[in-house]
Amino acid sequence: MLNKIKELRELTNVSLAKCKAAIESSHGDIKEALVILQKQGLTDSAKKAGCSASEGLIHSYIHGGKIGVMVEINCETDFLAKSDAFKEFANAVVLQIASMNPEYITSDDVPIEFEAEQKDIFMGQLDEKMFQKPEVVRNKILDGKYNKWLEVVCLMNQTSVLNSEKTIEQLKADLVLKSGENIVVKRFVRWELGK
Repeated sequence: MLNKIKELRELTNVSLAKCKAAIESSHGDIKEALVILQKQGLTDSAKKAGCSASEGLIHSYIHGGKIGVMVEINCETDFLAKSDAFKEFANAVVLQIASMNPEYITSDDVPIEFEAEQKDIFMGQLDEKMFQKPEVVRNKILDGKYNKWLEVVCLMNQTSVLNSEKTIEQLKADLVLKSGENIVVKRFVRWELGK
């Protein structure tokens, strides 16, 4: 079951929780699970889900001999992987990782226990005046702080260092729109000398 959830997540880029629910509802049938996700209005991220993103490239960057980054970005065709637009996107991603040091690719990758722990930290930062406000207001403030934190720790949520008008997710969406292909930032590693 876990393998099917992982496969559905890789195909659609939809959250693990939603993929798990769809797999359970479809009794393990991936095609039916795709239909379930599309019926839930997740078609924007699942439009190209039937197409495997098995091509792509591994792109690297070394900054001054002190920081090194490697990233795997997948797409559907070798033609796109060799295009200048794809290479530009890959370059934007490695520069982002080198300069901003994200911990996760997307917010879905943040472990649930870290989410709870971070919200507890933000709760501890609220002053006494905030505790006099209704719980709904406090929760909105905590959600806002948590979303700001995600913009720091999640690659796809970060504002691009090359284009301050867009996040990395928006740069990816632009390339998906132009190419008509499913594109997935699969994994990355960042080394820093002495760390």
